[in-house]
Amino acid sequence: PKVSDVKINLHGKTVNFNIAFQDDTTITEAQAVAPECLKLFEEDYLNYYDIQFIMTKSSEESIREFPAFGYRKAQSTAISWSVNTQKK
Repeated sequence: PKVSDVKINLHGKTVNFNIAFQDDTTITEAQAVAPECLKLFEEDYLNYYDIQFIMTKSSEESIREFPAFGYRKAQSTAISWSVNTQKK
């Protein structure tokens, strides 16, 4: 996937990743980036901090799938996803 911008900030016990993708990135490709981001942290940090992913694109046609929100609770191994699913 083609990442166009990343912003990371810490808010309390939550690490927020705001990741913008180029328009030709699919939701599946975008979601595959999240586990790679977790590799940036040592196990102690993963056990302490909640991690949130906010994935966006600028394209109007991507509105059906983006934005996507991912959340990983501290000490969890799974990322839960909430994806925009607009009805036509």
